[in-house]
Amino acid sequence: MISTINLLPYREARRLQRANRIMATWAGTALVTVVGLTLIHFQFTGHLDDLNAQAQKNEAIIADLDKKLGEVKKIREIKKIIEAKLAIIKELKFKRNLPVHLIDEVVHAMPEKAWLKELQLQGTTLKLTGMAQSNAIVADLMDNLNASPYIENVKLGQVATASPTDKAKSFSLEADVAPPEANKPDNEKKGPEVNGSGI
Repeated sequence: MISTINLLPYREARRLQRANRIMATWAGTALVTVVGLTLIHFQFTGHLDDLNAQAQKNEAIIADLDKKLGEVKKIREIKKIIEAKLAIIKELKFKRNLPVHLIDEVVHAMPEKAWLKELQLQGTTLKLTGMAQSNAIVADLMDNLNASPYIENVKLGQVATASPTDKAKSFSLEADVAPPEANKPDNEKKGPEVNGSGI
């Protein structure tokens, strides 16, 4: 008599075992994937936190620099105001003392046998009229004025005989006022006309 063996339970068991292995593999893969993604997430989150902290630090530095820049601008504005006031004071002092210096220079430049009738300062132009015994004395006066540190470009206006019976010459001169550089105001401007009194 031939005996028969039912293989269905064995095959079913092997199929279940194979299915369990596949499920375990998938579960392990999913677990590894989740763990990896979690690590990556934490890594990127930490990196973003570092970037945010650095960005906040940079913003604080920029804000501090903006504040200091504003203070520097204020200091520069104050400096400009002070420099402008000092320039005005220097210019006023220069204009106040200039006529005194010019009169002193003209007096020292006058040669003997010459005398001054009128001195005028119009802006930066100096005008002189006077009398001299000869043309040579007028030429000496022009040379003396050109040698002054406050006067330059002396030009002869005219020379004429005062009268037919008098050999004295009447003359007129013009010159540019050019003070020494150390005495000039920083922002020198052409001032209003100032008429000097006759001497």
